[in-house]
Amino acid sequence: MKNIFKCILLFSFFVNSQDIKISSDTIVKTFHETTIKNEKINYVAETGTQPVWDDDGNIIASLFYTYYKRSFKESSKNNSINDR
Repeated sequence: MKNIFKCILLFSFFVNSQDIKISSDTIVKTFHETTIKNEKINYVAETGTQPVWDDDGNIIASLFYTYYKRSFKESSKNNSINDR
C-alpha cells in the first residue's frame, strides 16, 4: 500500500511540473476622459506584457507595464503632455 501511495505522489509531481507558456507582446488599449481644473482631457491607457529573453533567445520572464498617453484632437503629432 505504501508503494502505491509513493507512486501516486511521484506521478503528481510530474503532472504539476509543467512548463508555463508566457504570451509575448500582449497589448490592451482603453480610451478614457477625465476633467482636471474644469478642462476635459482625453487619454489612452495601454497595458501589456513584454517578454524578457536570455542569451539563447528563450523567453525567461514577462514584464507587465501600464502606459498613459494624452490624446489631442487638434493635432496627432503632439502626443506628449510636456508638448503643451
